[in-house]
Amino acid sequence: MFKQQISFVGDPGLARQAIVAKIENRELGKMRQNLHNNLAKLDKAKRIGRRNIVPILKNIITTVKRFRELNVPLPNNLQRQCSQLIIS
Repeated sequence: MFKQQISFVGDPGLARQAIVAKIENRELGKMRQNLHNNLAKLDKAKRIGRRNIVPILKNIITTVKRFRELNVPLPNNLQRQCSQLIIS
């Protein structure tokens, strides 16, 4: 893995903020991907007729809770899928 050098002239606090923002963005990306994968697993389990979907639902609920705790809106496509999940 390569290291990206971030340099700001003058204020080292800005460089630190940029690094923290980059790490937070990466974590949010992982959470989005996790939610997307779990929704796909749930869809597949429903199509196959698998009965034990509770662990998948728990994962989806905890991920959505983490998004809400961080006050970050869900992406539109995931918001739509979660809304359809609640309806069905």
